[in-house]
Parts: sequence; structure tokens; C-alpha cells
Amino acid sequence: RVLVPSRFFERVLNGHGIHHTALWTRGVDTATFSPAHRSAAWRARFGVGPDDMLVTYIGRLAREKDLKRLLEAWVDLPNRPANAKLVLVGQGPLESEIRGREREGVHLGGLLTGQALSEAYASADLFVFPSTTETFGNSLLEAMASGRPCLTVRAGGIPEFARDGANALMVAPHDTAAIGGGLARL
Repeated sequence: RVLVPSRFFERVLNGHGIHHTALWTRGVDTATFSPAHRSAAWRARFGVGPDDMLVTYIGRLAREKDLKRLLEAWVDLPNRPANAKLVLVGQGPLESEIRGREREGVHLGGLLTGQALSEAYASADLFVFPSTTETFGNSLLEAMASGRPCLTVRAGGIPEFARDGANALMVAPHDTAAIGGGLARL
């Protein structure tokens, strides 16, 4: 059997003639990913106070995650509060490019594991996940378990557990204006 993380990608494989597939379900440790890990110290690391807005992305810093659109939406966001910050947590091939193009209110949080990762999720006020290439979307599930409002795109395996208006705000994929509209709304 070829184990797949979502029915969406099972259909993709079936379409390529691979039919010996089975779903390998996922879960999240709700002790590790919980609102209880919220940390004022984590927020202060980026100059974010208790009344400031912290928007967080956690994942690989790579083109396929559609971070370019997220960053464009952030920069163009009308009426963005001066105290709002966007923190990208992770590492990858876009890290040096992002670091080299300073954008107001954008910070890199680095690669995190363990307690620091739990704090990064729980300390956000909003989790944003623009990737259109997810076979499942573990980081979105971890953000949900951490009690964060989530903005994501309707693509890949994500719609199998994300429900627009119920546990996430879902917007059209590959759409900078839709991401910006979702950020403004949330």
C-alpha cells in the first residue's frame, strides 16, 4: 500500500494509475499544541505587547508555500495597525531573500522545536497559511489545536479538515488580494 495523508492526494495518485493506496490519518498532541503555551516573552521577542497584533506563519520558507503572496498582502494591507507584526517561523531557501528585503513589521522566527514551537503557535493572535501544495497541512492543524484563528487557502488536502467559517477562514488559492482581505477581516 501507498499511504496517503488525504483523500485529495489519494485521488491524485489514483489519477496517475496508482491504486494500491490507503489513508494514513493524522492527529495532534493537544498537550503540546494548546492555548496554555501562550507566552508574553515570545511576543516580546518581536516587540509585540499584550494589546498588539501578532500574525504568524509556521512552515518551510519555500516558494511552494506561496509566501510571496502573503508578504505582498501584508505590505499592501490597508489600515494595518502600526503595532501589527508578521512572524515567519521556519527555515528554507527563501530565508535569505526574506531577510534581505526588509518589510515593515515582518520578522523571521527561525526553526523551532519543542516548547519554543508550542509557544510560537499559542502566542499568535492569528495564524496564516497560504500554501497551495499541502498534502495535509499539519501546521494548520497544530495552530487550530493551539486555539488560534486561522486563515488558509482552499487547496490541496486542507479542505478535508478546515471548514470555512467554522474552524478557519478560507480564501481562494494564488490570490494576493484574497489573502489581504482575509487578513483584514480577521
